[in-house]
Amino acid sequence: MHFATQLLPLLRAGAATLARVIFVGAGAHDGPIDAADFPALRQPLATYRGHTCAMASLCMARLAAAAPDVAFVNDYPGLVVTKLVMSFPGYYGVLMRLLVALVGWWVAVPLDESAARHLFLLTSEAYKPREGAGVGVPLVQGLEVHDGIDGKPGSGVYSVGSDGEGPGKKAVALLEGYRNDGMQDKVWAHVIGELERIEREC
Repeated sequence: MHFATQLLPLLRAGAATLARVIFVGAGAHDGPIDAADFPALRQPLATYRGHTCAMASLCMARLAAAAPDVAFVNDYPGLVVTKLVMSFPGYYGVLMRLLVALVGWWVAVPLDESAARHLFLLTSEAYKPREGAGVGVPLVQGLEVHDGIDGKPGSGVYSVGSDGEGPGKKAVALLEGYRNDGMQDKVWAHVIGELERIEREC
């Protein structure tokens, strides 16, 4: 997220053509945030994804407020069998390799397909910024501008799954509540504080 804050002026300088930030994580799986555990050090696997995904979506919303001519996409690529996935250590690594062995042939997204989907996210007008001229490649018949995390088409911040869809109504309501009750500001302050701490210690 920090690179986006540093590069935001350059992104905005190119916004007349196309300016977009893609965060590859757990898009469309936004869930409850544990305000007592922002770093997710004590989050079980069942809540970890929703917690971190919602934090990423809220940080992107904060960036988009400062740069409405840049589009932000929080994306979940699905199960993509890469060397990284197959080399995860510990219990989680064993679980991932077992999952790949049992159902990978059925649910895994091939690397070339994942690349094509990400190129679409990066370039399509379906994920346009809230403002500005650089909206991307025009839509073909049958496609529409996607709903953002506020549930409105073309609002500039998107949380999407491997099929480019999402978030659902429940996640939209959850994120709206977080923006209204000050949680977004708390998440942003935590993330920026951690990045500044890391920079000081490096």
